[in-house]
Amino acid sequence: MIQGGDPLGIGRGGPGYKFDNESDPGLLFDKPVTDNANDDARRANRRLELAIVGEVRPPEAADLATYTRTIKGKGSLIATITTSLGALHCELFEAKAPVAVANFVGLATGQKPWTEPQTGKTMRNKPFYNGLVFHRVIPRFMIQGGDPLGNGTGGPGYKFEDEIDPDASHKPGTLAMANAGPATNGSQFFIDEIDAPWLDKRHTVLGQCKEVDVVTKIASVPRGAGDKPTAPVTITRITIARGTP
Repeated sequence: MIQGGDPLGIGRGGPGYKFDNESDPGLLFDKPVTDNANDDARRANRRLELAIVGEVRPPEAADLATYTRTIKGKGSLIATITTSLGALHCELFEAKAPVAVANFVGLATGQKPWTEPQTGKTMRNKPFYNGLVFHRVIPRFMIQGGDPLGNGTGGPGYKFEDEIDPDASHKPGTLAMANAGPATNGSQFFIDEIDAPWLDKRHTVLGQCKEVDVVTKIASVPRGAGDKPTAPVTITRITIARGTP
């Protein structure tokens, strides 16, 4: 072992004071203020540890407060999705889909770690969506993006549960999570161009976008195999702010 921290350099020096050991880091409250106080505090500490270490993991609703803590102003969370064919301003439903919104905001801002699918490397402090393409576009239906591989099979290295709002409906501008079945949400999302009631209660709806004309513009580009645009339509960046929808 190696030892240091002595201003005298002989093993007997110190800062002029002493303090008690912390022998039980798991005990957070001697007398719990509520029945679940210790469990709640341990979970909070674990979330903090994961955030510090930067571990790739599924999102939690509590992450939303962390990812939005530096956003100033009041009002709804607004995601501005800037693309090579125009910008979309989307209100995010943080109350109805807090897990999906936390995931979207964390990835968009680079605060949420993710796994680069081609290398397996953990990416930290790197906005996920910047530079990705809309890999699937279908006119009079929807546009889909958020896949780092650009072919519909990629994701952030984890999956998470659905948040199905029974009152949510798919209409022009609806922002929802793409999935491959129940509890397979990751990073891919789609935006409806038209009313699509057959999708109701099958996807997590996390927002509503205003500029349906931009959706139509993207959905109308020439397509090749798998409904992939023949010329890339790129997500330049996604920014998050608060304001009026």
